[in-house]
Formats: sequence, C-alpha cells, structure tokens
Amino acid sequence: MKNLLEEEVKKVLKNYNLEFRTLKRIEGGRINDTYLVESSDNQKLVVQKALLCSSGKFIDAEARFINLLKENNFPVAPILTTACNKNYSKIGDGFWKVSEHIDHDEEAKKTKERIYELGKILGRLHSFFRDYPEKNRLVTHFNHSETSALFERLEDLLTKNKVGKEAIELANSLKKIAIEYKIPKDEKINILHGDPKFNNFLFRGNKIVGILDLDGVNIESEWFDLGDALRSWCKGENMKFKKNLFDTALEGYSSENNREDILAKAKEAMIAITNRLSIKFLIDAFEQKHFRWDKEKYSSSYEQNLFWSRQYFAYCNSTIKTI
Repeated sequence: MKNLLEEEVKKVLKNYNLEFRTLKRIEGGRINDTYLVESSDNQKLVVQKALLCSSGKFIDAEARFINLLKENNFPVAPILTTACNKNYSKIGDGFWKVSEHIDHDEEAKKTKERIYELGKILGRLHSFFRDYPEKNRLVTHFNHSETSALFERLEDLLTKNKVGKEAIELANSLKKIAIEYKIPKDEKINILHGDPKFNNFLFRGNKIVGILDLDGVNIESEWFDLGDALRSWCKGENMKFKKNLFDTALEGYSSENNREDILAKAKEAMIAITNRLSIKFLIDAFEQKHFRWDKEKYSSSYEQNLFWSRQYFAYCNSTIKTI
C-alpha cells in the first residue's frame, strides 16, 4: 500500500517537474488524505488527495479564493500550479493538489490567547466578505443540508438496516435536541470558511500563521461557521465543554465582527452544529462514504462512526448543561 501511495505521489510531483524524496502522512483529517512531502530540491510541500472532489473546478475555485485571501493579508498557503498551469493533477480516479508548506508549531495547545486570536481572525474573515460583490462567482458550494433533511435520511437508514437498540435510542435523543436548538437565521448570507476547527489553523507562538482546508468554503449564515468553530475550539479533554474558551472566542470574534445578541445566538448555533455532527456520524455508520475509516483503531466503519456519534452527543449534553 505504501509503495502504491509513493508511486502516486511521484506521478503528482512529476507534473510540477519535481522529484520525490520523503513522505509523511499528516494526521488529523477525517476526509482527505494529506501528506508532508520533501522534494529532491529540499522543498517542503503539502500534497493532498481530495477524496470527495468530483471535479477539478472545485480546486480551481479554492485556488482563486486562497489567492484573494493572500492579496488581503490573510495567512494562507497558495495552491501551486503544475507545469501545464493547472491547480491540480488527475491521477487515476483522484484529484491531487500541492500547496506550500508553512512552518509552524507542531503541537499548539488550546490556550486563551490562541482562542482569542482564532475568534478574531474568523470575525475578520466574515467582516471582510459581508459586502463582497458577486459572492456566487467566488464560491462553488452553497448552503448546508437542513437538519430535517438529515433526519429523513437517518430514519430511512434505520428502517432499511438491521439496527440495534443503542442506535435507535441515540437517534431519538439527537432528534429531541434538534427540535429545541436550531441554527439562527440571517437576512443576509455570507461566505464562510466551512470547516473552522482548531486544527485548521497553524500557530507560531500565539500568532496564526496559516488558515487551512479552504476546500469547504461555502455561502450560508455566519452562525454556521461560528457555531462550528466554537464546537471545536471549546472542546476539552473527555469531550467536556470549556466555558472560559467559549467566552474568550466570542470576545475575539466581536472585536472584528460584532453581532447583535451574540451570546444567545452563538450558544444555540454551537449546540445545533454539534448535534448535526453527531447525526452525520450516525448516518455514516450506515452509509460509510463520508468519514474515512481508521482501520488501525476500529474494526469497522460502523463501529468508528457510531462511537463518534455517541461522543459528540455527550459533548452536546455537556455544552447544554454548562452554558
């Protein structure tokens, strides 16, 4: 398997007139396969196979978006172009992209200083794009599935599959939370990061030096992004909600993008988004086509996704009890 992977990476680098020297998997992602590669001329590059990408146009859109951010002093790593001036390589059934590597601290902990900076940069991103013209031409992904639509899929899967009592009880509990907590609506939608989790930002000290994974940029209410960010940034050990990080994140965000009634709406958005993630894991326990299966840790994709659905359900309850 490793030899096959190395051969694919060699083919990718050949399109950039580069030769492969070393390869190391970058852990942390649940969807795409990402590697740190050192080329024969000592360049450090990030090479990623976009597993859910169905067309090169999505990578082209991502490259345009990243270049715009770069021009406006956001810390991003441009996607490199091939010798044929393309933003990607098509190898077999996969689309590959290559980015510059950003030097950063290998293990950045969730401190109040870093969480404040995260809130600040997400607020700046939302503020920058709020009045940006022609949003639809810049972004190729639009909107999220309504939670009600996710439940329709889940109920259909529960009906069609042989399901244990645990999965049914979990689904019923998630539905109760979804009825009570909903993502706030905005009259005006905005361009979002799409996946602003803690690991998608790189730090040197307390300074953010890189914004990653901009392939999920989409257009929706800002509460989707802020809720998802808080879900990630405020998660402590053993899936416990950290209220002090929640307050710090909102302080940083409000310094760049002050929203009316932000405390109540951010709380509701975070709980609703966390619950949605638990629903998505439960759906993928049966569909097994979204989250990459970690075969070293779990005996099956079903076991993995059911485990994480339960984990995020527990985190959701921790948040509800603490805020």
